[in-house]
Amino acid sequence: MGNIASYYGSDPSGLRYQNLNNGNVEIKIEEDTSIDEEIIHITENVHFLAIEGTGTLTGSANTGNNDPLTGLATEQTATASQDIFVVGNAQEPLYDTYGKHDYLEILGFDQSEDVIQLNGIADNYSLGASPFDSNDQGIFLKVAGMQDELVAIVKDNNNLDLNSNQFVFV
Repeated sequence: MGNIASYYGSDPSGLRYQNLNNGNVEIKIEEDTSIDEEIIHITENVHFLAIEGTGTLTGSANTGNNDPLTGLATEQTATASQDIFVVGNAQEPLYDTYGKHDYLEILGFDQSEDVIQLNGIADNYSLGASPFDSNDQGIFLKVAGMQDELVAIVKDNNNLDLNSNQFVFV
């Protein structure tokens, strides 16, 4: 059992769109650590987060004891309008914990309108075959002295170009 709450309280009704002033809300996902008749253990893993609508879903790095999207293979699915898939922000690349278990899986990417946002410059990244499916393309962060780090997989797409308008760097 996981708990989802806004940073301003645990009332789920506070997350409803009509209650927002600017159309944005920061949320946190925490594991339920209480023991009761329904929960015999105290550790839970939240393996997905479903959000309906358009806009940008941004993962963040671990801050204190909260680690909402790091360490899981997280999915983002495109909608009918233009989408921005955030794999990095102006401060840092996201999904960069070394290994193949921390990456963003991008579903329904439309090369004619969707954009993948990365930190830094194109030279910091490489594109290659996904380590899981040859029909998918992997986005790798170059790491000096180590194997490049998988940060995202674009499903059912294998002809992306880092120097095209499919990517924006911040």
